[in-house]
Amino acid sequence: MNLQRRTSASFIACGTLLALVYLATLAVADLPELYVQLLTTLCYVLLGAAMLLSALFNHSREFNVLLVTGLSFWSIQAVFWRLGGTLAEADVLFACICVLLPFNFVLHTLLLERGILTSHGLGRLGATAIQLALLIWLVDKHAETISPFVLYQPFRDDAFALSAMPQVGLISVALGLLIVVVQSLRRPSTLQNGYLFAFVAVALGLHFARSEPVAALLFAAAPLLIITAVVLNSHNLAYLDDLTGLPSRRALQEALMTLGKRYAIAMVDIDHFKKINDRHGHDVGDQVLRMVAAQIRRTPGSRAFRYGGEEFAVLFAGKNADETYMHLDSLRARIASTPFVLRRHFRPRKRPTQPRPRRANKTITVTISVGVAQKRLQHSLAPEEVLKSADEALYRAKGSGRNRVMRASPQ
Repeated sequence: MNLQRRTSASFIACGTLLALVYLATLAVADLPELYVQLLTTLCYVLLGAAMLLSALFNHSREFNVLLVTGLSFWSIQAVFWRLGGTLAEADVLFACICVLLPFNFVLHTLLLERGILTSHGLGRLGATAIQLALLIWLVDKHAETISPFVLYQPFRDDAFALSAMPQVGLISVALGLLIVVVQSLRRPSTLQNGYLFAFVAVALGLHFARSEPVAALLFAAAPLLIITAVVLNSHNLAYLDDLTGLPSRRALQEALMTLGKRYAIAMVDIDHFKKINDRHGHDVGDQVLRMVAAQIRRTPGSRAFRYGGEEFAVLFAGKNADETYMHLDSLRARIASTPFVLRRHFRPRKRPTQPRPRRANKTITVTISVGVAQKRLQHSLAPEEVLKSADEALYRAKGSGRNRVMRASPQ
């Protein structure tokens, strides 16, 4: 599974989870008070768990937006829901939250990840503390002064009355969501998908803020989406190779345990890879690894893994070495016959006014060596032993001149 597929899978997972939570809001609108309290408690528990998980993985962006979301939810619960009818400043406080919460989502999605307990991370926490202090001071001392601004209604459309948010808050949420969506398109990732849908959940929570159980459930969805994204991202880091998009060696160890009684294992190594790195640089080496991985992935009936360095493992369930030889030799020939074009390092920033004579792109030839071993029904060899036999066949292939496929002795 490559990076694009992983990102798409996380987008679908987070989107489905939020859709399910939204459907659940239809059943909680008329909950008894006891269950509403349990729902708000659940929101705080999920916020705490998500913040702890973000801290463990040193994700300052998620940690900070969860902190701001938790403070906002507590303020809405303590003031807007409990004292909204008796405290004039409640509407002003809620309107300020509708402006500041999207601002924080936008701010943290634009900043680079620099950790939590670093100077940048502590600066983010300091900015959150300053916002909190400023908000308390403004609402407590100058509520009447800022009320005309945060409660201003530029539009006279009754449709805006359907939302609990004031019009300035709706505009802030809409602009913030647009920026986060654009950032998600520019830099798609599993964490960014969770971040995006968490923002949508919070925006819906503000929209339905007149209903405490509905808003509490939607606010609880935000940390749940962050948890989902962090877990999926950590799984990808542990089981998938970021450079080639292939499953990693850890995933291979688990896959070996699921093989049946008849299978073949091939070990693939890029010939003279160190020379490619030394002569053309590690960027070219990375491009070669990605190219070879893409070719291996196309091998019929196989599961490919990045074993380490320039070495790959390929599993063929239900096949023997003879049945896989044709596919592996076709892979070897395909890579050897495809010239690898080197990208130029220096290109002019501006297009030249006069056309320059075309130069032939420099190419290099990339080849691979392959060793393949098999497991038969009547033998009790462990998968690791078959893998070792394939590795020994690979070294025989390299010792015999490279750019060839060698079978191990029958196992």
